[in-house]
Amino acid sequence: AVLHPDQQAVIRERSFTKGKRGWQLVLTSSTVTLYFLYPTLINQVISLNDCRTFDFGDTKLSLLSLNYAVDCESSEYKQQRLISIIFLLIYGVGIPVGLRLLGFFVGRASD
Repeated sequence: AVLHPDQQAVIRERSFTKGKRGWQLVLTSSTVTLYFLYPTLINQVISLNDCRTFDFGDTKLSLLSLNYAVDCESSEYKQQRLISIIFLLIYGVGIPVGLRLLGFFVGRASD
């Protein structure tokens, strides 16, 4: 089931990878992967800040919804929250800007 050379030439001519370099294909694939992972990454980082408050009558306790062993008033949680906010900024702003810049440079390189 080997294709005739003329058929192979037609397939190569129609290929979306025609004229692209290997690094351009890798960057394009990475961009598509990051595009689809972006909402999941943002949701995970946001969930690190989701605390629930429980009222026990005379006391109220604020606990992390992902892990009820973590007290949202503790210094450990406050450090974790600071780190998650930094990552939220990096992912929330950095990925869209980075993908746009990659598209610009890859498009420029293929001209």
